[in-house]
Amino acid sequence: LRTAREAYGRREWSQAHSLLGRLDAAAPLAADDLERLAVAAYMLGLDDQQLAALARAHHAHLRDGDRAGAVRAAFWLGVHLTIRGEVGRAGGWLGRAQRLLEHEAGDCVERGYLSSADALRAMVAGDWRATRAAAADAVGVGERFGDPDLVALGLIDLGRALIEEGLAAEGVGKLD
Repeated sequence: LRTAREAYGRREWSQAHSLLGRLDAAAPLAADDLERLAVAAYMLGLDDQQLAALARAHHAHLRDGDRAGAVRAAFWLGVHLTIRGEVGRAGGWLGRAQRLLEHEAGDCVERGYLSSADALRAMVAGDWRATRAAAADAVGVGERFGDPDLVALGLIDLGRALIEEGLAAEGVGKLD
């Protein structure tokens, strides 16, 4: 497992995927390692394996009492399914993430990820104003919590919305 994690850390996707897959076949991986398996599968273009590993990671996080981890896994499932055009399944996973957060008090980075999902849904619908608002919220949450991935997701969506609204220079500046 240490060797698999080290390969993952070096971004040696094929080796990480192979090792994690073999380990998982012998004994189910923990949630964090299932997420690593999902990323490695994604980087190798193995979309179905990625989605299966993310779904298992979601359930493992729930089993471990890690609601935030379960929300993040459901978010990524929803995003990747949306990109694949599987809007119904995506909505189910994003709805699940939202319901999990309803029981959480206060602000958290996972709420920002759900704002990013709202931006993606608005983008698919062609509602650029709603895309802009949700993306700006995601950026703000990402900045508050020091989450560069969330900031990047929000800026990409914000830039795309601005470009679509005819504000190309401002939009490209967000993409930089």
